[in-house]
Amino acid sequence: MKKIFIALLSTVFLFAACNSSDNDGPNAADDAVTIEEGEIVAMDEAEFKSIIDGDAEKIWAASAFTLAGLTTFTDCRLDDSMLFRSDGTYEYNGGQDLCGAEDDAFIKTGTWEVNFDDATIIFDKGTSNEEVGEVIGMTETEIKLKGAYMMMEVRGVYTSD
Repeated sequence: MKKIFIALLSTVFLFAACNSSDNDGPNAADDAVTIEEGEIVAMDEAEFKSIIDGDAEKIWAASAFTLAGLTTFTDCRLDDSMLFRSDGTYEYNGGQDLCGAEDDAFIKTGTWEVNFDDATIIFDKGTSNEEVGEVIGMTETEIKLKGAYMMMEVRGVYTSD
């Protein structure tokens, strides 16, 4: 799950596809959803980072997720969350419904940093697990991320109080 969340938030950001039995059937194409890009309210890198980590720590919960524009196979992503700490560490919680593949553990940890100029969050920079999530919308309570998994676009929306 970490890779897709990281790719989105990236989320992961941010991760992997779920069991194909989740949304199989003749109406699977009806699961198409568009997560639109939005405005990024941060004026500089410090504010960008502050929105993400709340100047101490902040939890972001998944509220929408698409893989190649579809919600097929993504139900297991909607119980995921990520805690960002101001010291540059994160804790990813895959929730009770793990998707499989990279989403194989309930809790994963690592480091994160931002690149304000590129509007990205970089997870585990310089490691074999490095992932980059493009921030395509951001307010104090919502972050929209875009990334890729196995050459398919992934998008996610994450909310916080």
